[in-house]
Amino acid sequence: MIAEYRNGASVLAVVVGLALCLWATDAFSQRASTGKLGGGADLSIVSKYVWRGYVQNDDVAAQPDFYLTYGNFTASIWGSLDMTDRGDTGIDSEWEFSEIDYVLQYTIPARLVNLSFGYSMYTYPNTPDELRESTQELYVKGAFKAFLDPTIELYYDVDEVEGWYGRVSGTYTQAQDSQEWKLRGSIGFASDDFCDYYFGSGRPIIDSSSFCDLEVRLFTTFDLGGNFGLTPFAAFSYLLDSELRDAYDDNGEFYGGLTVSWMF
Repeated sequence: MIAEYRNGASVLAVVVGLALCLWATDAFSQRASTGKLGGGADLSIVSKYVWRGYVQNDDVAAQPDFYLTYGNFTASIWGSLDMTDRGDTGIDSEWEFSEIDYVLQYTIPARLVNLSFGYSMYTYPNTPDELRESTQELYVKGAFKAFLDPTIELYYDVDEVEGWYGRVSGTYTQAQDSQEWKLRGSIGFASDDFCDYYFGSGRPIIDSSSFCDLEVRLFTTFDLGGNFGLTPFAAFSYLLDSELRDAYDDNGEFYGGLTVSWMF
């Protein structure tokens, strides 16, 4: 179990400070991107929607994503469309969006790490307020240019949850003929407020910050030409804290999906 932090904002401030110190010691090696407009769209079909170890929908969902980039800024809209009714919650939501997210991000590229700062708004249309209310997060990410492409992320909910979630991940790439297969592993850790809100439906289930979830994902991308790509994936998610597993009655989730991408 990781060290306990009662003030998620303090945790975010410490991590941001460390990240800025790291960036300051690394000479700025790339000029800021030019003001060229770019973007793209993705459409994923997933067997179930699992987010940070939490099963948002245990059945098939379609997840479109639209994004625009300008210089170092990115703005995106992402949604999860239920393709069946959510039997686990008794909600009749077939062919309705259960979640729509709005994200703004600014990325600072450097020699050793790409540092990103962002804001996310999560909204839950067609979901009763007693099950999930709209909320907002601030986050910082560090994507290191090193072996296994390590990434460190920290998110702090400034609205409904007032808790934090962090994740450390790495990706192993294996070339097979002309195709690259990637195996990504990540470990999440979270405050008690975050875990209580999502896994305990607001009731106390743990009394300190804890390792939260483990995810392993295998994927590859096929170039379809014309700026289109096709990415199949298979994944396994597991809750690391025994109290979370007991409260959530979950012993691991296997799931998979397929994403069609287009960029311009």
